[in-house]
Amino acid sequence: MKLLLILILTLIALIFKTTLVYAQSFTSADQNQDISGDWVYQKVVDYDEPNMKINEVQEPRFVISGNKIIDSLGCQMPIQKEIYTAFDPFQLMMKGGATDENIAAFFAKNFNEKMDLRKLPWGYSVSIKFKKQCNEFLSSPILVFPTQIIIDYGNAFFSYKKPAMNNAAINTYGRKITLLPFDYKKYDDWCYTIPQKNSYGKGTQIPSNNCTAFYHTYSLGKSDTDPLGSLLGSYNYIFNLGTEFPHPLDYDNPVKHGLRPVVLFLLRLKMY
Repeated sequence: MKLLLILILTLIALIFKTTLVYAQSFTSADQNQDISGDWVYQKVVDYDEPNMKINEVQEPRFVISGNKIIDSLGCQMPIQKEIYTAFDPFQLMMKGGATDENIAAFFAKNFNEKMDLRKLPWGYSVSIKFKKQCNEFLSSPILVFPTQIIIDYGNAFFSYKKPAMNNAAINTYGRKITLLPFDYKKYDDWCYTIPQKNSYGKGTQIPSNNCTAFYHTYSLGKSDTDPLGSLLGSYNYIFNLGTEFPHPLDYDNPVKHGLRPVVLFLLRLKMY
């Protein structure tokens, strides 16, 4: 009886251990890894034509905030963690004759990533409950690696990384940097769709909440008492304003006059 119990317990332990191994990531990335924040395009490599130059960058930058992925046009789609069936993200490669070893070698050579395809691929995908996909590219499988995200778009794989910030050189007092490339028209069209009224009954531009996760806009007010916030909120801007403004003197210390300057922080090109 004791021998039978020991055998049963051993069998359960082996099954449990095997299950754990099988569920582990096919990369060394932790499945609890925080992927929120800004992601910037690095490179793209096509499996069939690795030396081919692909000029069309599908998305130069995107943001993951909470359980949503956001592009530069305001498209927001809910994403969910996905444990893919074995080799699902690499079906096109395998239909073309690629073996496990070929796929692992491709990622090692082109993205400096080690893969163990005996384990389940995992990453993120757009929620199946979301019926109106507004960005086909970002609806593709998102594979998570320790230092990068790789989007599987057919046989082409797009690498994105979080940008390194030189916080010692740029003290924004906790405010986030808006990353390049910065397209003002996209920013203006998305962030200022609904004009609000100021104290004079005129339309004023206040960035919408939906755009702040992507562009990191800050509307300064009396609560911004740090040195940078105080400087930008109380600065005399009237030297650069024309006579077309009905109350130009209000821009000498705009916060004092009830205005809320909207600011973004951008890196100089050589620091990017």
